Amino acid sequence: MEEARERDGPTLVLFDLDDTLFDDRYARLAALRELRRIEPALARRPLSLLSRESGRLLDAGCPDVLFGGVRAEEARALRFERLAMFCGEEMTAPRAPELAAQYRATHEQNRRAVPGARRLLEKLRVTARIGIGTNWIGAEQVEKLRAIGLNDVVDFLVAPDTTHAAKPDPRIFRHALRVGQQSPPERAVMVGDSLENDVRGARASGIRAVWLNRWRLSAPPGESVAQTSSFVPTPRAHDRIVRGSQLTTGSTPALASDGANPSR
Repeated sequence: MEEARERDGPTLVLFDLDDTLFDDRYARLAALRELRRIEPALARRPLSLLSRESGRLLDAGCPDVLFGGVRAEEARALRFERLAMFCGEEMTAPRAPELAAQYRATHEQNRRAVPGARRLLEKLRVTARIGIGTNWIGAEQVEKLRAIGLNDVVDFLVAPDTTHAAKPDPRIFRHALRVGQQSPPERAVMVGDSLENDVRGARASGIRAVWLNRWRLSAPPGESVAQTSSFVPTPRAHDRIVRGSQLTTGSTPALASDGANPSR
């Protein structure tokens, strides 16, 4: 019976990267702590609010980098100009680019995988291909996978700069299905931390989705969401991804996220 279930399970498991397999929140908070130490203006706001606003500005600027011809370095400098304004201070060149460079360096020094990610991927990969569907520059995400030691347990990565679409656009999901050895949508699963981009985007493409709800936030009223709060222990997370158990309908109490951006 167990073997039959495995044979009927997904042949393709797609993951988001940032704050799903890669612990972006950990690296982001470490980088912002360092900036608050060297730039007094940024210390005027609590770290949690600074992190939330930084995430919001990053999300807002992504389309300009991916599709608008703006260089990532320019977008990062602009983000810190606006973050300083959020803290009540005007900041112009060269300080904003300097802070952006320091942020990126500290962020890279604090890269790590989400706890349990590698063991889960190893177990899933026994019966399924593993793909990444990301909303950021593909080359940077491939490097990130290498840095956190997951590149050898991921089969492929699809990104907006190669698919010309970003989640929740169905085109990026359809492209992932094609790359994943022509996997039919009913034999695929998407795992991600964003309800809008990962869960609803996948569902609109006919792909079952599992919400990685690490902060135990509330699902929208009336919306049934298969979810897991952790990749540890591995057997439980594997079961919820493969079999779609632990269905929750807008009833989980929201907990403080310490500056995490759940819509990322």
